[in-house]
Amino acid sequence: MKILEHQVKAIKIYKRIQRIKKDFFERLEKQGHFKNLEKAYSNLFKIEKIDSKTANILKQLIANPPNISEDDKLKQVANNVLMEFMEKIDLPDERETEKQMTLMLTSDGDLYREPREKYCYHMDKKAKRLAILKMLEPEYKSTDTIRIKAKITNNKAVRKHIGDIRQKAQNYLKLRRKLIESNGSDGYRINRFYKLIKK
Repeated sequence: MKILEHQVKAIKIYKRIQRIKKDFFERLEKQGHFKNLEKAYSNLFKIEKIDSKTANILKQLIANPPNISEDDKLKQVANNVLMEFMEKIDLPDERETEKQMTLMLTSDGDLYREPREKYCYHMDKKAKRLAILKMLEPEYKSTDTIRIKAKITNNKAVRKHIGDIRQKAQNYLKLRRKLIESNGSDGYRINRFYKLIKK
């Protein structure tokens, strides 16, 4: 009986610890610290005049960072912000040689490219992911706008849905680049390398 009581107590404390962590990172986000971090990365990259080959090597280093333990959450968050930033930096020499790919989005919830039978991601008609994709354009839409129009509970849920769309689209359509680009201050947009036709 004593062991059981201790287990219950430990679980309650653990849940409170998780809540404290969650609140802490939400406060950091509200205070704009992640935006400041992104600006610092942007300034560094402007000074260094990064090119596509250097960017590819950096992406590999960022994806497998040395000397960052799984428990070091602040370093991991900073690393995630850097990964997001790396995905949206301009690399003109790469972009000039790559052709735009046409994707189709049906009212039934199919996101596909030809041949459809081979490259198709099927979403439920009522899915929030479909609602998000329908409203996204080549111009940025703020996270708040997406949340309100798609009737999503909070911005964290918006980010999760967009992460799901990116992953599923990449898996099912075999995309080389992320379908949705993000910008901390401006929100989200369809990657310029994809022409999304909505039926």
